[in-house]
Amino acid sequence: MAIKEFEFQQNCIQDIINKFEEQPIVYLNGDSGTGKTTISQQVELPNYEKLYLVGDPTIFLTDLGVFKRSSLFNFQEGIKKALDVTEVLASLFPPAQVGISKVNETLNIDSEFILKELHGNRNILLIIDNYLQIDILSQSLISQVVEEIRCFPRIKILFVGNNEKRNTILIPPLSINDLEKLGFDKNSTINKVPLNILLYLSKNHNVSNVASYPQIIDYLNADFLKKIRKFEENSLEKFILEVVYLYSGSGSNEWVDIATIVTYLIQKKITRIDALIDSLISLFLLEIDSSDKFIRFNTLYNSIRIGNFLSSNLEEELNGYIDYIEQFAPFSYFDKFQAYSLIGNYDLTEKNALQCYLQFSLEQGKEFIPTKVKEYLKKLNTPIVSVVVESLELYTNNIYDKSFHLTDSFIENLQGSYFPYPIEIIGNLFYLRALSLARAITQEPGTLYISNEHIKSIQMISKRVKNINSELYLRLKKAELILKIDSKSLFDKKGFKKDFDVIVGEYDFKITSSLARYKKYWQKELSILFSLVGMIDLDVDKEEYILRRSFHILNSQKEFLPKSYIRAASNYAATNFKKGDYQNAINISERVLEFIDYKGEVLNWGVVPQLHMIYMAFNGQDIKQQFGKFNDLIWNIPEALGKLHEKYICISNHSLLLCAINDSAKQSIELMELTLEKAPRDNYDRYLFYTNLGALYYLDGNSKKASSYEQKALEVIEEGIDCLIEKDLIKRNEILQQIYSGNISSNSKEILTTIFDSTETKNKFYFKLGFFSDIAYWSN
Repeated sequence: MAIKEFEFQQNCIQDIINKFEEQPIVYLNGDSGTGKTTISQQVELPNYEKLYLVGDPTIFLTDLGVFKRSSLFNFQEGIKKALDVTEVLASLFPPAQVGISKVNETLNIDSEFILKELHGNRNILLIIDNYLQIDILSQSLISQVVEEIRCFPRIKILFVGNNEKRNTILIPPLSINDLEKLGFDKNSTINKVPLNILLYLSKNHNVSNVASYPQIIDYLNADFLKKIRKFEENSLEKFILEVVYLYSGSGSNEWVDIATIVTYLIQKKITRIDALIDSLISLFLLEIDSSDKFIRFNTLYNSIRIGNFLSSNLEEELNGYIDYIEQFAPFSYFDKFQAYSLIGNYDLTEKNALQCYLQFSLEQGKEFIPTKVKEYLKKLNTPIVSVVVESLELYTNNIYDKSFHLTDSFIENLQGSYFPYPIEIIGNLFYLRALSLARAITQEPGTLYISNEHIKSIQMISKRVKNINSELYLRLKKAELILKIDSKSLFDKKGFKKDFDVIVGEYDFKITSSLARYKKYWQKELSILFSLVGMIDLDVDKEEYILRRSFHILNSQKEFLPKSYIRAASNYAATNFKKGDYQNAINISERVLEFIDYKGEVLNWGVVPQLHMIYMAFNGQDIKQQFGKFNDLIWNIPEALGKLHEKYICISNHSLLLCAINDSAKQSIELMELTLEKAPRDNYDRYLFYTNLGALYYLDGNSKKASSYEQKALEVIEEGIDCLIEKDLIKRNEILQQIYSGNISSNSKEILTTIFDSTETKNKFYFKLGFFSDIAYWSN
């Protein structure tokens, strides 16, 4: 039926047009099969050229695939070459063999040409459909346009079905007239049933007696069962359905490459495969994409439990599927958990349940852990389950020292005899221990420190799991980097950069060697690694370039990788701050604050609003209102204050912000001196306190005290401070001592006054009176 025949679709189109009068980005949401795509194809805006960008499996791994199908791409004459996914590092970041320190701007990709076109004189309506099936490079480019939409005044964007809650238009229910046209009783309560189901029933069945949603589900169950019963228990058709069910994610109903299915069936010596698949498609049991390359269960049956209708003896197919997953997608812990539980292999079910639990806890939070996994682990009462669950609970609640002691005690009690437990779970305990230790040593001074033994032990366990689980192996290698950077006495800058490049090379290999459907996972993991690039000593322009790429990729994945996105965005904003691009730092941190508020995570990310205030202050903006909100939401709330990342840096920053909005520096001095009594051990922290106390005393009229603190700061500089440039600090020290001694006149009493605006260094914040710190999220 044409769209003009449905009132609910006409109403929805008008709602979208009205929404565009208020803002440039609109989100159209609704359940699968409700007609979102059909509606979006009919949206027209006067004097706007419509470009329809739709993701599908055929171009999922073609870099800039959706743009290559649009006129935006065809307009370009300067495109260097079309990249495919095997060259992903060349398109996203510098090739691994070149090394992270050799970043070259000439590697900019075709997206630069597309962005230039978007800046042109045409009014463009971008309609973006099936976002999850869009390649990661196109997603990162779309992310960049969304983040900088104010720079694109001639663009409006309609997102179709990406579950965004803001600026959203929901598919309305069918009208009474719509129901009657389909043959349903106008008094029925089925107007929320997906349109594709209603169309199917209307066309193929007598629907006069169907009046409710439960009846629809019963009808589909009966319909599916009737079709299945046409096949014998061990028929080839049923076997193919079972294989498709497994390889498309055991009910998640993803598109699966037909070549994968055919290869498996050929191994089972099955013939007439094409004819068998065609017959299943004709029965509406399977559906095939427009390219005839990908297949899945028909979405008509998404609402029923297909697995209940299939064979009870899936062991042979499951074993083949598990081999496939273990080889190509070791990170698919939930899929492996389901497969092993169906087989009845309890040891491997437990192992993958624990790894799934950890996977979701660390990135999204335990409320996102699949219910099946939580219920399964709750029934178990083994020591390894208890220690993993409890240590994760402690870690995700920022109680890092107790998390460390719990995992450390368990590992030490094993005395190197790991055989009673799966080595992957032991590896995950080492991983948790490393992260907990790296975070715990930044809190109150105590007995915890990173020893050479900690680094050797994680190297040992990573070697043990390398050929068993490559995902865990790479995670352990990243944890090793974190321990090395946080262990000041063991840190080897040259060796560290080499280690970083080795991991980049490992991800490069995974990306180029993986099956198509799993490449995107490794691309995202590489972006997470590059979001931590601040761990190594790079020119600030190169650092900004890499973080920009990482930020836009993770921004496109922020609903699935929220913590990684927030850390990447915070690091990207901080790097812009170091470059002196305060407005861009403000813009990025604003987006992060909106996301944190939308997620209800303000208490867990209190450092982000503090950094935002710093960027605003350096940009000459009034921060009094924001400072008051920060105090109410974070600083005066013990729960939130205890979760601040880099506690001493936050206290130092807070002291300067407090002074910046007051006429007196006394409160700030009192806060810093009380904190200093607890003796922060890290040279970075000590330097911040000494130099900032000097600035505060100077503003309070005590130049002698100011000079004495700056002398202490010089002693720390001479000892060495990681991540800061010594020559800049020494120059800064000399200038401040001249000011404090009266050799340089200064009439300003504001903490943010620029001392030398004429300095040529790109790190101009070194030459501010008060020394604020950006914060890099290295260890979590």
